[in-house]
Amino acid sequence: MMADTALSDQVDSGKAERVCAWCGADISQRHARTKFCGVNCKQSSYRRKMGKEGRLKNQAYNKRYYAENANRLKAQQREWNDKNREHRKIRDKAYYEANADHRRKKQREWLQRLKRERPDEYREHLLGQRERQRRRDAQAALSMLILPIEEPSQ
Repeated sequence: MMADTALSDQVDSGKAERVCAWCGADISQRHARTKFCGVNCKQSSYRRKMGKEGRLKNQAYNKRYYAENANRLKAQQREWNDKNREHRKIRDKAYYEANADHRRKKQREWLQRLKRERPDEYREHLLGQRERQRRRDAQAALSMLILPIEEPSQ
């Protein structure tokens, strides 16, 4: 296998003899950026690269890269989120408004599954829901006492 024999210098690519990076066949008549003589060689190279050893090597590199650059990557992510916050709010609102029925259906399914699989958590959920409703009702009643409803004048 001649994985490292492909021509990397693009300056004299027309004059130099170029060979396939996998099988060593002559590819001097092909495009200047060509590394392989055909699809089979390209796929074979890819399979070797993404085989078990290649994947492990790639995973180790990715882990090391993200560990070394974590602060820079997080800063970029925060900057992008800050820059696109309004756009994301608008997009999310439109998505949730368009899919309200689907979300309600999923919530009902979730509650039914919760009731069936974990009845104790379901009871706690209902108690929390009732408590939240009581608070809302109390706030509404308080706001009506503090700010009386104006009767329309006739």
